[in-house]
Amino acid sequence: MSALPKLDIFSKQYTENPQSFFKPYREHSSVHYLEDHDLWIITRYDDVKKALADPRFNRDRCHSKHASAQGAGYFEKNTSPLNDNEHHRRSRLLVSKAFFPKRVERMQRLIDEVVGSHTQNILKGGVVDLSKTVITPVPNKVISRIIGVPPDSEEQEQFLTSAMSVIVGMIDPDASDHALAKAKDSHRYLFNYLAEEINKRKKNPQDDMLSDFVDAAQSDPLCEDNDIIKLVLSLIAAGSETTVHSSNLAILNLYKNPQQLKLLRDDRSLMSNAVMELLRFDDTGKLFRKYLTEDAEYGGKIIKKGESVYIVTASANHDPSAFPNPDVLDITRCTKASMSFGFGPHYCVGVHLAKMEMVTLLNSILDNLPEQAAVLENQVRWDYDNSILRSITSLPVETGLPLAKRSSSQLSEEPVS
Repeated sequence: MSALPKLDIFSKQYTENPQSFFKPYREHSSVHYLEDHDLWIITRYDDVKKALADPRFNRDRCHSKHASAQGAGYFEKNTSPLNDNEHHRRSRLLVSKAFFPKRVERMQRLIDEVVGSHTQNILKGGVVDLSKTVITPVPNKVISRIIGVPPDSEEQEQFLTSAMSVIVGMIDPDASDHALAKAKDSHRYLFNYLAEEINKRKKNPQDDMLSDFVDAAQSDPLCEDNDIIKLVLSLIAAGSETTVHSSNLAILNLYKNPQQLKLLRDDRSLMSNAVMELLRFDDTGKLFRKYLTEDAEYGGKIIKKGESVYIVTASANHDPSAFPNPDVLDITRCTKASMSFGFGPHYCVGVHLAKMEMVTLLNSILDNLPEQAAVLENQVRWDYDNSILRSITSLPVETGLPLAKRSSSQLSEEPVS
């Protein structure tokens, strides 16, 4: 057998095509130890599914054999709503109450409004950077509007920047001590800010999701303000950066597969399934480590307590045992087995919101882009330094529309953020 490729998450090849790395590993065996990284990877569908439901895997650094004082235990205790069954149950309760039909209708109106205001940028004509002017601004504004915090644009930027800092602290396997310290400071700011907003909602409920969470928590004596804060942070993670990068990849892959794009244009009822297939086909994640709290056997190999493991959902989503012709994009494919939002007790709590955003965003983009539009693939730019997500930073599209006449003031305006 030829040598298996070396893992370099910052390389051009891995960032743009991670399957070129995972496929030969998956074909060789399900579990591998990468000596250069002191890291195990689990690549096949059945073992990935089993590992995602295995309580012996935990993402907090306190369980690592290399645990540092900076990160150990802090984020496990203060940020994740899904560390144990009780936290999980309370989070599900809050989410289920927030996604009642009437509240979903309210969320959809907000998403429609934000998406519509930004997809108008396509009508300027010529070449439009879809990522910068349309896709990137939408999820951040949507999540703030839906949750109800923060209410003003100045605070909004600090809030979302702090939230992303916390996410880095939670899941970046290579986060420095400086980044972890910054993440802890950001979490304290967010905790205090959200605690104050929760108290406001208790006295004066608003028409937003934070008020929904407060209302739902009052029906369960075990629910605390901290459960709401943890859940809000998780929803920001699912509803902001991840949605941005997933939407960028979705548009790029649709235009790389013109037959699928035409099929979707002709039948928009396929959009919800198309989103799930696009997420299966091209996962945004890079390297999210978990750590074993006790020894475990996977793929006939013993992984020791404290060792690092990467449970590769992106590889599982291309396992032919679960998905026939997995390297083919097929928006009519049955996607029920997809691992894009996780599995079992750690299934993403923000799945409904993320799907709503992507469906609305992709529909609106296709509504505004004529059939002759084309992604300028040779001008697409990637962020190779992002250690958490596979990130497109520039997605130029030739709209096929004539350049709109704009006033001098409009020409000087920056894209909405």
